[in-house]
Amino acid sequence: MENNHQPHPEWESALYGAAGVAHHAELPTLDLESYSEATRRALYDIVVAVHFTAPAGVAPGDCYPDYTPDQAGLVVDFVRGRYLAGWSRLEETDSDLPESRRQALVRIQAHPGAPFGVAFYEV
Repeated sequence: MENNHQPHPEWESALYGAAGVAHHAELPTLDLESYSEATRRALYDIVVAVHFTAPAGVAPGDCYPDYTPDQAGLVVDFVRGRYLAGWSRLEETDSDLPESRRQALVRIQAHPGAPFGVAFYEV
């Protein structure tokens, strides 16, 4: 990926989740280049805030799961120098979709302009 990549909300908005979430200046800068339990836990909390927690004013067309991160089996891992988050899309459990489409897997990358200072890219 190019270092100067700028997200395009018109086609990446689903990956960002709660686009209306305010930026949190008090959050420390996270080192996403190496593993630490503190960073993994902070990223877990960010994934929950962005992908599992509806903001106060949900925009028409936005949807959020009606299940918890624990029910979905949310995990945040550091693999091959990258942080990844994965969970089951429980709303797709009974669908005919292949397993790969019933699972969410995103790469977490630092992005100062995004909510919480990170962006999510579907894997």
